[in-house]
Amino acid sequence: RCRVASHPNRPAPIGTRSIDNAVVPKMSRAEISSYDGVPTLHIGDQPVSGLTYMTYRLAEKHVQQFSDCGVDLVSFGTCCGVHPYRLAAPTWIAPDEHDFSQCDARITRILSANPEAKLIVRCYIASPPWWAALHPDECVVGVDHEGQPVAYEEPKGYRPGSWASERWRADMGDAFRRFVRHLRSAPYAAHVIGIMPCSGTTEEWMFPGSNVVMPADFSAAT
Repeated sequence: RCRVASHPNRPAPIGTRSIDNAVVPKMSRAEISSYDGVPTLHIGDQPVSGLTYMTYRLAEKHVQQFSDCGVDLVSFGTCCGVHPYRLAAPTWIAPDEHDFSQCDARITRILSANPEAKLIVRCYIASPPWWAALHPDECVVGVDHEGQPVAYEEPKGYRPGSWASERWRADMGDAFRRFVRHLRSAPYAAHVIGIMPCSGTTEEWMFPGSNVVMPADFSAAT
């Protein structure tokens, strides 16, 4: 079964892979360097256009259509911790429990449609609700129209950890390192050319309160 955000679980083939004494491949080398005087994405030693298919609604037929047009770069969403906008399944389930199976499934689906795909993994970093319950003083605090401190929620029902919190940065940094180690040790590692860390309002590193009429952050951590 393959979980898709905002949809019930459904049976879905995600591909098969037979591995006998396999050596885990290294991640591909990618960098921005000059090509004819222009900053250009290079994969290995080869310059590429950088044209990418990025989606929040992964469908193999669209991966294939882009592949047929010569576009092998694919970017998709996952998360490290929880995705408050529900675009990916939680990965930090409990203090000592991590689950990256949905990310694995999405990558397998991409590679089943385009075995030559190179991946830019868009990873949203956010602390899960159980973390906020354990560390309420490390979460964002807003101020209402009367100037009184209130527990900040965005989206409604979700309390984000404060970027000013040393505990949040340490805990989420450790969770992110676990995620990176998972990618680097996976059978598909050679297809991963980059990881795009995201956080904040609408995945854009916007500070809490940017899209709502509420000043923030006035937590103890600040």
